[in-house]
Amino acid sequence: MRGFFGGEQQPRPKICPACGALVGISAKRCHECGASLRFSLAALSKKFSGLFGEQETPVTSALLVANFLMFGVTWIF
Repeated sequence: MRGFFGGEQQPRPKICPACGALVGISAKRCHECGASLRFSLAALSKKFSGLFGEQETPVTSALLVANFLMFGVTWIF
């Protein structure tokens, strides 16, 4: 109960941001996909895909971003 109310807490295992596998406390790379647990482009891509939904249409997402950028440019001018 002491850990529940703010006492000492045990270190917890990490979850790989790229593939979602459970990895060890002191691991620096995922044993499933090999991604770095500090920074990986796969994890960054996965976070951005959540922003636009789980689509398999990268061209549509790119056009959407381009439209927002052009809207911003025209709004400024």
